[in-house]
Amino acid sequence: MGSVGPLVGTIRQSTGLSNTLLGLLTTLPLFAFGVVSTLTPLVTRRIGMEGTILGAMLLLTGGLLLRVLPFNAALFGGTLLVGIAIAFANVILPSLVKRDFPNNTGTMTSVYSGALGLGSTISAGISVPLAFSFNLGWHWALGSWALLSFLAFLLWIPQVRDSIIPKPKNSFVQSLKKLSSSKRA
Repeated sequence: MGSVGPLVGTIRQSTGLSNTLLGLLTTLPLFAFGVVSTLTPLVTRRIGMEGTILGAMLLLTGGLLLRVLPFNAALFGGTLLVGIAIAFANVILPSLVKRDFPNNTGTMTSVYSGALGLGSTISAGISVPLAFSFNLGWHWALGSWALLSFLAFLLWIPQVRDSIIPKPKNSFVQSLKKLSSSKRA
């Protein structure tokens, strides 16, 4: 998410987007976080925490690559996918840390929070040089981060193979059906 801000002026010049649309572009990930964070438990129940994070990394990679395409719709769509992916991962990570590091939750939360901040800082600081010094242009400066997210995806695959997906006793839909039938009776 940090890579778009430093390139907003260049994106404006290249696309002709208004300040309003550029504001929407930078707000889309936050909007996605607000909406998707409420749905994350439903996905996690179905494919587990590890599977949800794996899917988020794949979605992140796809969203970053989509922004490489020279269409405004791809820029907005890719940014929305990036926001959705980040939302899934950000909701799951605290639970994963508590589960896997019960005696070091504070330390590990600090480590991953620091890594997130450092990653955002690095992406903001490197995106402009990637675009101009390395002549990648802003599309590829944004899309280049897909390499890291795909690498993370590949490194996470063993976690999914070793995970156990709990079978929920009642799904949300089953609970609604039971509620509905009890009101009729």
